[in-house]
Amino acid sequence: MSKLKDNLLKLINKIFNKKNNKIESLPPTQSEKLLNEIRSGGIIKDFEREINNGLNIVQLDSLYGKKLGTEKYIYNLPLASKLSENQTISIAKQFFASLGTELSEKANRILSGEDSQFKLVFENYGQSLDRNGNPREAEVSNFSEVYCPIRGDLRDLYNIVHEVTHTFDLSNGDTEARKIFGEIAPQCMERMLDEYLLNLNDGDIQKYGIVRNILIQDVRNRQVSTFLSRKDNIKSFNNGAGNKKLDLRYILAQIYSSEYMKLYKKTRTSELLKLMKGIESNDTISCSKSFGIDLKNKLKMQFIMSDIVSNAKNTSNQILLQKKLQEILEKSREEKNFKVSIGNQNVHINLESKIPFILITPSHLENGQTLVMESNNLETNNKELLLKQALDTGRELNDIFNGSNPILIPILLSESPTEPYYQQLSTECFENGKRPDLDIVEAIDKAKEIMNEVYSTKVNDKIFLNGYSSSSCFAQRFSLIHPELIDTACIGGSSGSIPIPNADLDYPLGIKNFKELFGKSFNIEEYRKITFDYYVGSLECEIKSLTRTDEDGNLAPMHDMSYFTRSVPSDVGRVQRKNLGQDMFERAEKTVSILKNMGINISHRIIPNRTHNNKEAIELMKNNPNYKNIKGIHDEQRQIISSSFRNMLQRQNSMKKENNEILKD
Repeated sequence: MSKLKDNLLKLINKIFNKKNNKIESLPPTQSEKLLNEIRSGGIIKDFEREINNGLNIVQLDSLYGKKLGTEKYIYNLPLASKLSENQTISIAKQFFASLGTELSEKANRILSGEDSQFKLVFENYGQSLDRNGNPREAEVSNFSEVYCPIRGDLRDLYNIVHEVTHTFDLSNGDTEARKIFGEIAPQCMERMLDEYLLNLNDGDIQKYGIVRNILIQDVRNRQVSTFLSRKDNIKSFNNGAGNKKLDLRYILAQIYSSEYMKLYKKTRTSELLKLMKGIESNDTISCSKSFGIDLKNKLKMQFIMSDIVSNAKNTSNQILLQKKLQEILEKSREEKNFKVSIGNQNVHINLESKIPFILITPSHLENGQTLVMESNNLETNNKELLLKQALDTGRELNDIFNGSNPILIPILLSESPTEPYYQQLSTECFENGKRPDLDIVEAIDKAKEIMNEVYSTKVNDKIFLNGYSSSSCFAQRFSLIHPELIDTACIGGSSGSIPIPNADLDYPLGIKNFKELFGKSFNIEEYRKITFDYYVGSLECEIKSLTRTDEDGNLAPMHDMSYFTRSVPSDVGRVQRKNLGQDMFERAEKTVSILKNMGINISHRIIPNRTHNNKEAIELMKNNPNYKNIKGIHDEQRQIISSSFRNMLQRQNSMKKENNEILKD
């Protein structure tokens, strides 16, 4: 109706409103009104400032420009994951099927060649040319053809998902609303495709011959190259150099898709359908308010744009880190100590000590900081895999502490499953006078020495000890052996093996044989000075081990170390369960109560609706319809660690103030 009205106005204007051979200007269309509002509001200028202030654009353009090869647009950055035409269509069908029946049916008709309006055309890249003799880009042409050139890599999948999505809002033609908002739905689909690809199961990875690490890098590269392409639209819009409506289409696609991915996953499809219906009915007002966006609220828009820039920065940093990781792994083959710089961080790789370790430090260290330590979880004798996991652990912790704190990751090697379980400091690690704990202490001392020599900085004597799963067993046991070194221990996913420092049980659940193993008496006074922050998911026991059973022959929980002989001797675990309970949560509750009565500073949080990890959450929901919307604990973990560390700093500051007041008196 709106389009018909605009055409009638044009006709009337031509016939009746000629003055001095000039045609009177027509009233602005809805899209022109919105364009003028956005331009006068200045949000796109703000966006460009946010990008220039938040990113090293010269570095990014250089990095990605070099990768383009013969491609004209940075958006079409070549990707490394290779796919055939059939594989591309197969994954596209799977992806659309994951979004619900309505979208899946529409997409399948096109992808299967059964659509009465749109014909799918796949051609080798360069086979079809545009008017200027250049290879055609992916497009929906003449409202009848979905054209996708074949490049033979993951771009083909992104292009086909993007272009098929374009057909979903074309039932009423190219409406005015579509001219402004028409790129939003395809870019939202691309971002959902990112998520889908990153969560591909092992079966599909193998089926399509994809390498997961390469796939992750491809997804990141696609996100950054899309952002850089939209950045060029922003620059063009502000300079007045291009087609403002076309530039605005792509700019809004970046803004709206960013907010779209923050929506609750189950509501995304319905919200996207609302947008497409608004486009079909030419309702620019409802389209502009999609996903809770208010283009007139400048403050809110600034927050959104800041998030977009921050995400682009984080993603590009991950790509650069991956590149740096490869350099580190190659250098590590020399088995010498070395240092690399990544951004504002220095990474010290120490491979010549008894226990290899990495030390991550900010380029500017201050006196009185607390060293954070977490051991590696991976059990292998492959040195490169161990170093890679140690670097990943260090990066994760560095993100949690915003790059402001020194971090130590000792790297514990395992020769084979029959060897002592060094990742968990099991009893066998200390047989025949062996003392791997002292090698860890040496690594801590060496890290402090490096910081003193390189940065002229003295850190606190006591450390913040972090751990999850196997590294949490390490944390609770290292705290037993060397309580004098620990300020705070943040321990997740090992509530079944919390030790009680009394003579009822042998190590690692008690201290009955402590002196025999370590040649010293247990230091209860220092142990009482440690703050223990324990946490565990409420669904921790739902996944069972296929190799461990309880006293009645039932499969035991996978992550309850009380049942894992390699971690806890069978006789020690059996006595613990008899005294404190077969169920891990009952046992943990009783253990925490006993420890508090002993004067131990311990807290124990159970996180509702959480499993040990995301993989197990997916498995539970797949096999049992009663489990819905459950997750692994990782999304809560960062906040727990950050909170534990922050509380430690507050305690330290309070103690400093008290000491200063005593000195004044």
